[in-house]
Amino acid sequence: MRIFWGHGTADHQIPYDLWKGFAVILTGQLGIPFIDEKQNPTAEPEPVEHSKPTLTFRTYEGLGHSIDDEELNDLAVWLSATIPDV
Repeated sequence: MRIFWGHGTADHQIPYDLWKGFAVILTGQLGIPFIDEKQNPTAEPEPVEHSKPTLTFRTYEGLGHSIDDEELNDLAVWLSATIPDV
């Protein structure tokens, strides 16, 4: 399974650093790669083998405990890259 995990830096209910730490721990427990898209936030997701499990963590500067159009768009792009053409 591939996982998309987005989180805002201004989330006061679930602090960003804590939640990112949980994502890293989860990937370690599952033995899957952790992809931190904060390193290159404008990059299109690279095509990967659809059966290869990964966790893609995307940071949203200034976003609180909510979702916005940018995150929804990123999720749509990620889904398009993740779900194989039928």
